[in-house]
Amino acid sequence: MEKILVADLSSEFECIELYPVADVHVGAQEFKEKEFLAFVDYVAKTDNAYVILLGDLINNAIKSSVNNVYNETMSPQQQKLWIVENLKPIAHKILAMTDGNHERRSKKETDNNITQDIAMMLGIQDKYQENDIKLKVRFGNWKGHQPKKLAYNIYATHGFSVGRRIGGVMNNLELSALNYENVDVYIIAHAHKKAVYKNTAFLFDDRNNNVIERERYFVLTSSWTGYSGYAKQKMLIPNAYGTVKITLSGIEKKVSVEM
Repeated sequence: MEKILVADLSSEFECIELYPVADVHVGAQEFKEKEFLAFVDYVAKTDNAYVILLGDLINNAIKSSVNNVYNETMSPQQQKLWIVENLKPIAHKILAMTDGNHERRSKKETDNNITQDIAMMLGIQDKYQENDIKLKVRFGNWKGHQPKKLAYNIYATHGFSVGRRIGGVMNNLELSALNYENVDVYIIAHAHKKAVYKNTAFLFDDRNNNVIERERYFVLTSSWTGYSGYAKQKMLIPNAYGTVKITLSGIEKKVSVEM
């Protein structure tokens, strides 16, 4: 049976900001270190800001990978130590984390689970889910009625290659709704692009014998790398870097997304 992580946050929050962070690629020459550290500092200083980690935190170029190990700015071990040290100020704000394909290289070659190592070093091994994230976030007061908190269901995964264009990525993300229906926000990474779209689902309410109309958001978050190296070699389209801001209301069931 799959486990759902539950983040039980403050009833005082009127909203929270949730940031999916992926494709940081520490160790790559294209890594935007200054911008990433500024983001971490913002989260550390903002009480209602939280993150989920969706993999490829480090570039982890090894001999069997497509990346050139000689182009890395630091070794995979140094990359791991760097990301741990710089995530420490917000470790308590990481609600969940999962692997990316760059971390899975070492899992496949040597059975070294890098993401699990990072989670343990940050003291949040209970927030780690290997393949994808199933997360419930509870906070706020529904229409001011204490102590009834609002709950949001979130499904997130790193993703995989589905072609160069954004349509293929979003089509693949939408298919995740076939496996996990009762979800408010679906999130994917990997493609180094930003996008958001929403649709409506109609759910059977077995308790009250009603049909519930539910809006669902599908979010694609980008990387923390510039346009050079691998991206240029493959003639990929330059895209906006960084994360997206998902705002969840603590007063009424409402989601908004800013890119």
